[in-house]
Amino acid sequence: MPDDSVSGFDECTDVVADDILYVTDISEALAADRSKKITFGALLGRIVVNNDVVVCNRDTIVTL
Repeated sequence: MPDDSVSGFDECTDVVADDILYVTDISEALAADRSKKITFGALLGRIVVNNDVVVCNRDTIVTL
């Protein structure tokens, strides 16, 4: 596993809220501090488009 690259991973086609996503936090000064994780559900709760918060469920995307 440590020698694998992200591009070599299998695609996840059935994502659920508790799935964990890999994030590279470019705001961190040290490269060693840039690897982070977030759940898919938490990511959806933070989406902003044109200064509007976007709410998503399986069938609909709406802005508040």
